[in-house]
Amino acid sequence: MSQVNKRVWLHLLAEGGRWSIAEISDATHIDNGAVNSGLYRMSLQGMVMQHPTNRGRARTEFGVTKACKIPLGVTLAELQSIGIVREGA
Repeated sequence: MSQVNKRVWLHLLAEGGRWSIAEISDATHIDNGAVNSGLYRMSLQGMVMQHPTNRGRARTEFGVTKACKIPLGVTLAELQSIGIVREGA
């Protein structure tokens, strides 16, 4: 997993909810194109879920749910740093 995709995935996990590509790009300061291609690949692999929405205009939002796989390369320390796993686990 690329460092860009890891940052996006950890952001989605830590913040929760559903995010558009533009919102993720703004929050992580990563180029829209890189976010878009990374989310597409991660959704095909089951790491993020796509949520179609029609709020104002048709678009897709993304999020990490209980059904999502944890990507290879994400460490326990990274999950602890965002409060997902307790220290000492």
